[in-house]
Amino acid sequence: MVSRGCEPNVVTCSILISSFCREGKVDEAVNVLKTMKDRGLTPDAYSYDPLISAFCKEGRLDLAIQFLDYMISDGCLPDIVNYNTVLSALCKNGKADQALEIFEKLTEVGCPPDVGSYNTMFSALWSSGDKVKALQMISEMLSKRIGPDEITYNSLISCLCRDGMVDEAIELLVDMESSRFPPTVISYNIALLGLCKVHRIQDAIELLATMVDKGCLPNETTYRLLIEGFGFAGWRSEAMKLANALVRMEAISEDSFKRLIKTFPLLDVYKELSVSD
Repeated sequence: MVSRGCEPNVVTCSILISSFCREGKVDEAVNVLKTMKDRGLTPDAYSYDPLISAFCKEGRLDLAIQFLDYMISDGCLPDIVNYNTVLSALCKNGKADQALEIFEKLTEVGCPPDVGSYNTMFSALWSSGDKVKALQMISEMLSKRIGPDEITYNSLISCLCRDGMVDEAIELLVDMESSRFPPTVISYNIALLGLCKVHRIQDAIELLATMVDKGCLPNETTYRLLIEGFGFAGWRSEAMKLANALVRMEAISEDSFKRLIKTFPLLDVYKELSVSD
């Protein structure tokens, strides 16, 4: 472009940065940003967005945070999408405390957290063991009249199930029916997994019936969870019958069927170990 007397502008440079980031050539993208500044061009949000996302994907979190500061110094305030990208990456890398520090400054820097920010922090704090602070996130979100979404509900159900609070999770699943976000197959699968893990197979079967009655069709994951639950609870014959019937109905693939059957001996070993403990 330059050799032909056509000077690049912010738009063309931003497109080039985005292209390099998509190809995994993040260092080349950074060089484009530096060249922009050397030529007197001021990068905008479209210039920084792909870089911050790329740094997060590569685990270069210090650089992602540093580039948020660069945005501010360039007079280009990061938006909540930028911050949520960094929060999510920090939490996935076990840095919930650092994410919380950034989260608590969002309103101060003129970028109040949204439901995505709260969802990220809730899951990370609960997983790290700080359940009180995690629940405070939900309370704070509701007090600010930020409505929960499907991810909020599913995260709560998942966390409750992981901690053995399956009845509370089922209650929340019922509450979803009267919310703006009725339960999806993902919501039901999370609850079914929770029930199967505590060997409440009959309750799982009843929940499956409720799911179908509500017009939410099971998927292959739903059936796989039930078959594994049957097998673990010692309902070997029922598990085999269900698996065979589902293969005939083409509700699950033969490959899935074979993988499930292979898990049965492992379940026997696991149960023996559990008894010996």
